[in-house]
Amino acid sequence: MTNALEIRNGGPLQHAEVAGNGPVALTRATSDAGMVETWLAQHEASPHTLRAYRRVADRFLTTLGVPLAQATLEDARAAFAVLGTKLDGSPASRSTVMQQTAAVKSLLSFGARIGYLRVNLGQLFKLKAVPADRARRIMPESATWLLLNSAANERDGLMLEVAYFGGLRVAELVALTWERIIDREDGKAQIAGLVGKGGKEREVLLPAAVGERLRAFRQGATTGPVFKARPSARRMATDRPAEAMSPQAAWAIIKKVAARSPLPDHLKGNISPHWLRHAHASHALDNGAPISLVQQTLGHGSIKTTSIYTHARPGDSSALYLKAAR
Repeated sequence: MTNALEIRNGGPLQHAEVAGNGPVALTRATSDAGMVETWLAQHEASPHTLRAYRRVADRFLTTLGVPLAQATLEDARAAFAVLGTKLDGSPASRSTVMQQTAAVKSLLSFGARIGYLRVNLGQLFKLKAVPADRARRIMPESATWLLLNSAANERDGLMLEVAYFGGLRVAELVALTWERIIDREDGKAQIAGLVGKGGKEREVLLPAAVGERLRAFRQGATTGPVFKARPSARRMATDRPAEAMSPQAAWAIIKKVAARSPLPDHLKGNISPHWLRHAHASHALDNGAPISLVQQTLGHGSIKTTSIYTHARPGDSSALYLKAAR
C-alpha cells in the first residue's frame, strides 16, 4: 500500500468554538452527506474536480463506517489507509494518495471550522512529500511529434495538436466549442474565454498551422463541441456541451494513438492527455518563452507552479562546471 501520510505528533487539536454543551453551528447540515454538500458548495472548482472530491469523500465516509462526529483516531487512520489503494485493491500512486488525503483533510478541517465536528481529526495526519517525477513525464519535442503524427484520422490528430499547442487540461479540451474559436487575420486561431480551474478565464492563441486545420475541420460550424462523441457514447453532462466527447474518451484516444506510434514502450504505456500539457510548458520554456507567458497560457494560479518545469528540465547545472574525470 502506498503511504503518503504520517501521524502528526504534538500541538493541540483544532476544536470548534463551544457554546454551552456543543459547538457553534454555522451550518444547517444534520448529516455527513449534507456536510459534504456544504463543503463542495464552498469550492470554486470545475464540475469534473467537484465530482472527484465527492467520490473521495464518499469512499472515506463509507470506509469510516460510523458518523464523522463519532469517529475515533483509529477509525480515521483505517479510512485514510484505504485511500492508499485503488478500487480493485492495487496500490495507488503517491500523488493520487496525496491528492485524495488532502481532500479529506480539507473536508474534516471544514467540518470543524463550521461547528459540525467538535474536533478536526485530519489535523493529526501529515502529508508526506511526494517525490518529484515530472521530469519523467515530459516528452522530448521529437517524441511529441512522433505522437502527433501517429493519429489515424483527422479528428484525433487535431485533438492532440490543440491539446499540445493550447496547453489544455483534458476537461478544457472536451468542453471546447466552436463559439470560442476565433479566426485571426494572420491565420492564427484564438480560444476566447477558456474557462479553467476555479472558473478563471484566459485567452489562448494557436499557431496558424493549427488554425488552418481547425478551419478545415470546422466545415462552417458555428456552434457545438469541437470534438464530438460517437452518437452511441453521448450522454447528458453538466461540465461539457451536449454531444461533446467525455474526458475518458479523450484518454482512450491518446492511448490508442500512442499504441500505434513508434514511441518507446515506456512512453506508450504511460502517456495521458496531461503529458501534452507538461510538454507544452517544458518545450515553450526551453525555446525561450517568458515564464509569465507560459503561466498565462496554461492558466496556472501561481508562477511557482510554472517554475516547476524549469527545475524538472534545467538548462544549466553546477555539475557542468566541474572538470571531467580523467
